[in-house]
Amino acid sequence: MTPERWKRIDEIFYAALESDPIERARIIDQSCSVDVGMRREIEALLAAHEQADDFIEEPAADMAAELLTQGTAALTSGQAVGQYEVLALLGRGGMGEVYLAEDSRLKRKIALKMLPAHFMMNPQRVFRFEQEARAVSALNHPNIVTVHEIGDFDGAQFIVTEFVDGKTLRQLMAERSFTLGETLNVAIQVAGALTAAHAAGIVHRDIKPENIMLRADGYVKILDFGLAKLTEHVTNVELETETLAQSNPGLVMGTVKYMSPEQARGKTVDARSDIWSVGVVLYELLAGRVPFSGETPSHVMVSLMEDELPALTSFVDVPPEFDRIVTRALRKKVSERYQTASELVRDLKSLKQELQLEARLKGFLEAVPSSKEGTTGGPASPLSRASATETVALQSHPTSTAEYLVREIKTHRTLALAASIVVLLTAIGLTYFFWNRTNSNLVSKSVTPISASANPTPNHGTSNEEAYRYYLQGKNLTNQRTAEAQTKAIENFEQAILIDSNFARAYAGLAYVHHLGGTGGSRLEGTVWRIEQEKAKQAVKKALELDSNLAEAYAVRGAITVAYDWDFAAAEKDLTTAFQLEPNNDIAHWAYTMLCAYSGRVEQALKEIETALTLAPGAVWYEQERGKILYFARRYDEAIPQFARTIELKPDLGTIWLSRAYEMKGDYAAVFEPFLKTEKDPQRIEVYRAVYETAGWQGVQRKSIEFSKLDEQQGKVVNNYKMAITFAQLGEREQALVYLNKLVAERSWQIPMLLVDPQVDPLRRDPRFEKLLKLVRR
Repeated sequence: MTPERWKRIDEIFYAALESDPIERARIIDQSCSVDVGMRREIEALLAAHEQADDFIEEPAADMAAELLTQGTAALTSGQAVGQYEVLALLGRGGMGEVYLAEDSRLKRKIALKMLPAHFMMNPQRVFRFEQEARAVSALNHPNIVTVHEIGDFDGAQFIVTEFVDGKTLRQLMAERSFTLGETLNVAIQVAGALTAAHAAGIVHRDIKPENIMLRADGYVKILDFGLAKLTEHVTNVELETETLAQSNPGLVMGTVKYMSPEQARGKTVDARSDIWSVGVVLYELLAGRVPFSGETPSHVMVSLMEDELPALTSFVDVPPEFDRIVTRALRKKVSERYQTASELVRDLKSLKQELQLEARLKGFLEAVPSSKEGTTGGPASPLSRASATETVALQSHPTSTAEYLVREIKTHRTLALAASIVVLLTAIGLTYFFWNRTNSNLVSKSVTPISASANPTPNHGTSNEEAYRYYLQGKNLTNQRTAEAQTKAIENFEQAILIDSNFARAYAGLAYVHHLGGTGGSRLEGTVWRIEQEKAKQAVKKALELDSNLAEAYAVRGAITVAYDWDFAAAEKDLTTAFQLEPNNDIAHWAYTMLCAYSGRVEQALKEIETALTLAPGAVWYEQERGKILYFARRYDEAIPQFARTIELKPDLGTIWLSRAYEMKGDYAAVFEPFLKTEKDPQRIEVYRAVYETAGWQGVQRKSIEFSKLDEQQGKVVNNYKMAITFAQLGEREQALVYLNKLVAERSWQIPMLLVDPQVDPLRRDPRFEKLLKLVRR
């Protein structure tokens, strides 16, 4: 076969490959109408392509082309390519041969990738090779292979990259199993690298174990951006869903077992396709198999597009949080997947920190006396050997800490162990878990706190150990944000004050829990809300009288001033003072988040809530706040998966916001189910379902108003904000304003939301609404 004939076959093959079956047949008929032999050769190549085990990495046409170059000498040891001396062949793939070489000028080892000579026949192949060089050279990240140069040698192109002395994940998986810790280390580095790539507008599109190399020191390098597609223009790091410049729509690129459903369909892909591929790799590293498989590439593609994800826990025992992360990465609907690699990094790092904490606690518990040793005379309390840093770490992960210790107690069920753990828990403020997380009879609700071995430091604000313990218990109960927990939190703060009436922090804690709704739970409606805010103001005033440099008090006062006084200027002043006194106060960052969100400072708000989450990783309500920021900014495609994540973490949180986001996006088919989850009355749920069938979403809205008015007539507390925005969406402006005025009378915390909430956009040109907004002092 002559090179000219092969070039023609190659052109027809790729034209047919990129077309649908009907168009493919037409191309072959037209191109081979007088050459039956050429038709047979092309049809054979297409059949071989279909059956190839890794057909994208090395298509049948490429393998056939190699027959033409048999006898052509590859680079040999000692041969010079410019300033690079070839040392050995490292391997070959569909995009070229890779050699180990030495840079004669800089005296360093490099990797030299040569585009095979037969590829020069196909301009598309040359373009892809050059594209790889441009894509990777634009990146500067420690986990992405560094490109040094692109050049030409005797008519063949080459690319020079750093030489990575290590093994690919594929090689390592053949040698041994990966632990959860190793998997997390790899995942965090890969996702971090992709965050940088996506920020530069580059999607890898071929993440797989062969393209991830691990050095002996545990450092990860991502290889081969040969399939990367540059976005139309560079965007900032969070805009990772930018439309891609796709020169050949419908062309399937990537490696079949790791490609996303949208990639398998030949659709335009974005950063979320890479996230899917990372999910497959994580699944495989621990399960020892990919989630979607089949006898042929076509079967695999059908499986990943249509089959349910096999539960990872069916193959390996992993923490529920890891299973949730992988499951979310492998959502078939792009909108339900992680939207950015940075989100994935955050969750992976959070899980890693919690696992490290559990390991630390396990070490602490090994020193706890057994039941045979009794409750006294045993080894010293675990906390007595804990450093200050370790103790702070325990405090920053209250929920996971409590859950872990609960499992230990339920496993051993010994009073001695329970008593010793109380010492540890009391000192770090976690004794609440006995009331809320166990059903055992080991410790009763009226247990008297056991004295801790460590004395509070002076900056705790009290020299009384017992008062400090009550304060810490109150803090952790407050963070649960339920009516029952907050009731107990108030009792603890009041007990701390009873013991030490000059304990400023206890007053600040009391102020915060009242601000959140006190005994009624978070963010009450009506008169009760006003009563709780007045209590909060009195408590925070007392705290500042006792300690004018208490950051927590300024943070709480700033939050009250935003939500109750509607005075943004005064709140900004308080929160700035709080940051100056204590930069790492999560309450201050949370309050400033909402101030920025209501003021339209979206990026600053997102930055503040990220900080709050870093300082309090277990605070699920902060996850909801992130979704609200995106919702207020009309970024519904980002808000929806954020609310979905919140619901995954805490099912009773975020559902109403998810419903509202779908509504404002105009996805009325999706809005109904999350709306139903906010309704507790089974009879009303059935009524809503019947109404939805006959009158759609607008009918459901009108029925919800009917139910609310019925509740109002019966003297029940009604959510006036919900009534106002529903009337606004139905176009009933007068009724909407009636309920907005009721909110003003209540001094509702929802008034500042009117500045940015898209639900009230139909009212924005009404002078009465504009006058109402002026109540918020900015």
